[in-house]
Amino acid sequence: MQVDFSGVVTDISGIPPGGFFQFSSDGSFGLCVVDDGGTKAALTLPTADSKNHTIWIQTGDLTHQPLIHFPDAVLRPELSSRTSRVIGSGLICAGVQRFILGYEAQFQYKTFDVESGLIAALDDHQAVQFSEWSAGQIVDGKFEELYSFPPSKAP
Repeated sequence: MQVDFSGVVTDISGIPPGGFFQFSSDGSFGLCVVDDGGTKAALTLPTADSKNHTIWIQTGDLTHQPLIHFPDAVLRPELSSRTSRVIGSGLICAGVQRFILGYEAQFQYKTFDVESGLIAALDDHQAVQFSEWSAGQIVDGKFEELYSFPPSKAP
């Protein structure tokens, strides 16, 4: 029997920087990034039960848990949610680069390039931010959503 499953079960070492994954422990999602010291970390994406829509940088407790990596995942902004002000969490587009802010504390954040997973500088004077976006995969030519930001409770 064949199994139609595009994920790869691995740990953080098997996910490239910029890779989209799901925590097997609680079903939440994240992006693999590299911190200042060159160590892999995760941008943990908020769930519907989160108190706010902040994307946090998680550096610990990543090496000993299985993660589901989606190597063919794509991120798609909701064009109607665009703003020219860069504030809080969201997808930021500047030129050909795409960024997400990861927070360490309430007002301390780092800017990560979505594709490379590396810390990057952002010229926010020539940037557009999307407050809504989805991550998913293309199945039979159609976008199949895996995660949406901001998350909403199921009806």
